[in-house]
Amino acid sequence: MTNAINQRTLKTYAYAKINLGLRVWRRRSDGYHDVTTILQRISLCDLLALTPRAKEVEYVGPELTSEPADNLCIRAARAFQQCFGEEFGVRIELNKNIPIGAGLGGGSSDAAAVMRGMARLYEAELPLIWGTNSDPRASESLTEILLAAAAELGSDVPFFIHASMNRPKTNCSAAALAEGRGERLTPVKGLSPDLTIVIIFPGYEISTAWAYQTVEEFLTFTEIDIILINRNFLQYEGGIPFLEMGNDFEKPVFKTYPELAEARQWLLQAGALFAGLSGSGSALYGVFDGEAAIRVQQLGLPAVDKRGARQSWLSFVCRPF
Repeated sequence: MTNAINQRTLKTYAYAKINLGLRVWRRRSDGYHDVTTILQRISLCDLLALTPRAKEVEYVGPELTSEPADNLCIRAARAFQQCFGEEFGVRIELNKNIPIGAGLGGGSSDAAAVMRGMARLYEAELPLIWGTNSDPRASESLTEILLAAAAELGSDVPFFIHASMNRPKTNCSAAALAEGRGERLTPVKGLSPDLTIVIIFPGYEISTAWAYQTVEEFLTFTEIDIILINRNFLQYEGGIPFLEMGNDFEKPVFKTYPELAEARQWLLQAGALFAGLSGSGSALYGVFDGEAAIRVQQLGLPAVDKRGARQSWLSFVCRPF
């Protein structure tokens, strides 16, 4: 190893995402569900500071999991070490802004940022660990290696790796069609950066495991399922998503949390061009033009909170990125 340990701390951002529609298919043999969705990156972000360490992985930040080893930042750093060598350690400082358990992909984005950041910290050393012919990974790109490792961490992690390393060349934001359990990615035209995204977070989490278990009750061979299956995400060509690009989680989530259905309706009445649940929730988003977004900020948050103090609701104004 060269003098990477003496390098300055690297600061990097971990951006959130929203789902422009989400279709849940049947449960797979590995326990995951196949999904089809458009993942759209937005400018709401966490901030990470990464400092090289010899072998050690250290985390400083909010306690995100009951077991430290389950923290996605730590798991991402360990996955990087498994790919490239235990000597590549890191100190991770996380400043959390993306709400937890909101369906905005904050944990997955943090994991991707750790892996990307470590690749930047050690970019001079990584080629030295491969022989020109002795290691089959020598013919693989760094992105391919990171994407393979990211897929083992979580369904959304590959998207954030992909979005950061494949920046859009046109005047649009980063977005991708995600299939399988989310790891099969096809770049698509993202929303215009001129649009505004308003995020509403009710102040509580929704368990992803509960959401997937509950959504199965709605995905039977009934008339409802026939309607759902007609959504064709493969024809998405950018811009504001068509109304039929709904989110399968909305039926079970809105049934249990009716205040979220009211908040979505409030966004539409406030002038949203499109509004919906992000992932399995609990966050909702509305896509606005510039003037509508100003009106939303003037209106304040919807008075629909039936699960605690109204002050627990938060809003974020950001943009496609």
